[in-house]
Amino acid sequence: MGGIGLQLFILGFIGLVVCFHAKILAVGGSKVWKHPLFAIYVSLLLIIFRIIYRLIKFSGGVYLSLPMHGVPFHCLKAAYV
Repeated sequence: MGGIGLQLFILGFIGLVVCFHAKILAVGGSKVWKHPLFAIYVSLLLIIFRIIYRLIKFSGGVYLSLPMHGVPFHCLKAAYV
């Protein structure tokens, strides 16, 4: 459970991306950054959903029904491919 909790360092990366986005907007940056930033935000959102799902999955122990039935987990895993 502690290893999954360490994955929350992604929040620091989100902070860096938001600061970068704010600086781009303050300078009046070009529209070239619009699509890459959108892709980064969507990717980060999916990563956060996966972290939360895994925290819920393993918080009750290994022998509960959620960890024993892996279909939702594999669907989330396949979403990143």
